Amino acid sequence: MLVQVMGRTQWVAAWAVFAFAFALRLLSEDYLQNDHFMHLAWSRQLLAGDVPVRDFLDPGMPLSYLASAVAQRLLGPTEFAEVLLCSAGLALAAALSFVLGTRLSGSAWLGLLAAALQVVMAPRLYAYPRLLIPVVALWVFGAYAGRPDVWRRWLLAVLGVVAFLFRHDYGIAVAAGALVLVGTLHRPHWRVALRQVASCAGMALLLLLPWLLFWQMHGGIASYLRGGVSFAVADRVVGGTWDLGRRPWFSRQPPPLTPRRWEVGVRWADGMTEAEIRAAATSLQLVDARHEADQTWRYLLAAAAELGSIGRVLAATGWPLGPSGAMAHAREHIRDLRLEPPIERFGRPGAQRHALGKVARYVRDCTRPSDRLMVTWFAPELYFYTERPFAAGVTFLDKGFFSSERDQRLAVPRLDSQTVPIILVAVDRYDGTFRSTYPFVHDYLNRSYRLVAEFGSEGGSDPPVGVLVSRRATAEGVHQTMGLPCFRS
Repeated sequence: MLVQVMGRTQWVAAWAVFAFAFALRLLSEDYLQNDHFMHLAWSRQLLAGDVPVRDFLDPGMPLSYLASAVAQRLLGPTEFAEVLLCSAGLALAAALSFVLGTRLSGSAWLGLLAAALQVVMAPRLYAYPRLLIPVVALWVFGAYAGRPDVWRRWLLAVLGVVAFLFRHDYGIAVAAGALVLVGTLHRPHWRVALRQVASCAGMALLLLLPWLLFWQMHGGIASYLRGGVSFAVADRVVGGTWDLGRRPWFSRQPPPLTPRRWEVGVRWADGMTEAEIRAAATSLQLVDARHEADQTWRYLLAAAAELGSIGRVLAATGWPLGPSGAMAHAREHIRDLRLEPPIERFGRPGAQRHALGKVARYVRDCTRPSDRLMVTWFAPELYFYTERPFAAGVTFLDKGFFSSERDQRLAVPRLDSQTVPIILVAVDRYDGTFRSTYPFVHDYLNRSYRLVAEFGSEGGSDPPVGVLVSRRATAEGVHQTMGLPCFRS
């Protein structure tokens, strides 16, 4: 049906949309956002032989980091593999939006507008399933509406399960849409509609059964769901909650204060210190703070216009330099993304976070590849750049994540059974908020580790860093640059 609606020219245009969107993201991404490295940290755990749920806490997005692990395995342990995967996902979403928009509207121009909106939004790379899954869902819903047979009902079930395993709330949204669709198509005969809905739900449950059994075998489904919900709740409040009603593009009176700066209201999480708020605001490019009440502040969002600027992205790809300049830029950019080891791209001399880069190099130089690392604050990029799996089954211990007594009592025995010669802590909160939030872990670290060095903060979101070394580990030398104990020769 789709081929009949769209001619060959439109299909060529769809491929052109894919190629343009793919090249645009691939060649304009210099560095991944630090929360993107959570996916890479989990994928590295898989590559190190760890099993989700059994060996580390799975927040409810197994296919997301499994896809990253496959890319890392096939293309090498570099940022290039991840940028390539995510750019392809975003480009595919844009191309399918063009095809779907053209089919539904009968106008290639409207289809192109639908694709262009996705490209101009410039979402974060790891958000590609958030755009791709709804477009695929609309496509599959349309196919089922055109011929509601048993095979397309299986297709609905597969879509729902895949979406659920990419992220559980995606699956819930797709399942709700699919069940409404099936019920609506058969609503003149409610018994038939009920049977079809039950059939579709049963198919999805059957496809999901291996995962349910796996979760039950490794801690129980209820425990798994509690962990995922607690992670989602902590993720909702950490770093601040945006007041969408006050953002200019949701307001009835949206004039910008200046041509490139818009006002935004932020409600920060309760319990955050002034220093933490300042650091988070700096990392989000929030400026000209004005306190309103309690934890609510008003800022100017300095980069709001540029985040969606297609011109900025085009300039970053080197296209304004002409074909030869663009090709030279592309080769250099890809060569940089493929640098091995990845630590060569982190904290370069003269660059931001240079001091933290030196600490990361020390960890990589002075631990074995089979050793593990623990970082207490939110810095999952350190696991990627040091090429060390995270310890205790958790990526970080900060701002209430994994802070339940159950999580801590799981983390401490794991930590004790693993080889973790070095732990990096945020010294400005280690004996304060960390101790009160993670008392069991804090007590274990005090008994089993000793502080050997502290490094001051460079500003931004990085805290002052303390280096703890295990009392049980035997140093085999001293790092030439840092003067700290080395646990490999």
